[in-house]
Amino acid sequence: MSNSQSPWQSLTTRSYLLCAALGAVQAMTIIALSPVTAAAASISPPVYGLVSALMILFINLSVRLIHSPIAALLTAALTSIIAVPFSSLGFLIAVPLLLQGAAIGATLWITRGRGEWNYLLAGGVAGVVGFFVALPVFSQDDLVPTVLALTFAARVVAGVASALLAGILARALSAAGVGPRAPRPREE
Repeated sequence: MSNSQSPWQSLTTRSYLLCAALGAVQAMTIIALSPVTAAAASISPPVYGLVSALMILFINLSVRLIHSPIAALLTAALTSIIAVPFSSLGFLIAVPLLLQGAAIGATLWITRGRGEWNYLLAGGVAGVVGFFVALPVFSQDDLVPTVLALTFAARVVAGVASALLAGILARALSAAGVGPRAPRPREE
C-alpha cells in the first residue's frame, strides 16, 4: 500500500469481518485474563508489562492477516466495544487499546512495510505507548528509576513478543486459508 492511498481502500467485507472476529477474540482474552492482569499489576509494574503482550496480540495479528495499517485501529476499537461492559476499568480499557492500535497502524503506515522488522518495530512502538498510558496510574512507590526502567523495557519486550507471536499465528492461519483472498479473475 502506498502512502498516498487511503488505508480504508484496501479493506473488503471479508477484512472487516476478520477484524470483528479478532476483536472479539482479543476482548475475550482480556476478560479471561483480568484476574491475572490485576494480580500482576498489584505485584509489580514490570510483571504486568510482560503480561501486556497478550492484550495486543490479536490487534497485531489483524495487520498481519489483512495487510492494512487501519486494521489495527479497527480491531482495537471493536475489542474496546466488546470489553468495556465486562472490564473493571469500564470505558478506560479503550484508552490503551485504541492508542496502541493507532501506534501499530501508524508505524506500519509510515514505514510502508509488511516486512518482519516493520511489524516488530510497530510492536515495540505499541509497547512504548502502553508504558506512557500506564504511567499515570503508577503508585508513588513505583515511581523510582529502577522500576520505571524495568517497566519500560518489559513493555517494549512485550510489544515485540506480541508482534513475533502474531507472525507465527498469521503464518499458521494463512496456511489454513484464513485471511484476505486475492480476487478471482472474471470468466468471460
